[in-house]
Amino acid sequence: SRQLMDIPPIVLKCIDNQEYKKQCNCGHTTQGSFPLHVANAVQYGPNVEALIGYFHARQYLPYGRMQALLNDVMGLQLSVSGINNILNGLASKAIPVYDKIKECVEQAFCIETDETGVNIIGKNHWAWTWQNEKVTYIVCAVSRGYQTVNEAFWQLLAKRSFDTRHVVKPFYDGCKRTPDMYRPFTKRPQLYQ
Repeated sequence: SRQLMDIPPIVLKCIDNQEYKKQCNCGHTTQGSFPLHVANAVQYGPNVEALIGYFHARQYLPYGRMQALLNDVMGLQLSVSGINNILNGLASKAIPVYDKIKECVEQAFCIETDETGVNIIGKNHWAWTWQNEKVTYIVCAVSRGYQTVNEAFWQLLAKRSFDTRHVVKPFYDGCKRTPDMYRPFTKRPQLYQ
């Protein structure tokens, strides 16, 4: 037995939707309608959106390289602003899930937090993470200090009678992140100014 593995040609598929209308002899006009998910004259389907989201969020492809890949491999001519619009649409769709993740972190008995520097358009920002044993909530911010904690979790901090003028140090402190080793959040965490 000899096997040859290959990828079938990737061909862009365009579905042309037409809206017809017809007037009856009595004068009444009947008109069809477009599918509800096709709202614009030209738009991209869920597979294109998912692929762009994957290229951006998982493969970290810059817009220009993503544009070249889509054009060269799939024959899909899409502008950089088109890619940006698709990513903004995906971000909007993700907001309810993002809010649910935050809620799950807020309800946790123990929360780990950390921040790391990240370059965004040539400027230093901070990628903050708050996590429990199930989920991780991420916020990018200009501030490394208490301002970000206040903005992201002011309701949580108010409930936990936490001094919001300080920032929580990472809770894991080198542990293996097993739930029994977490420092309980109900105790006053170590703080620094």
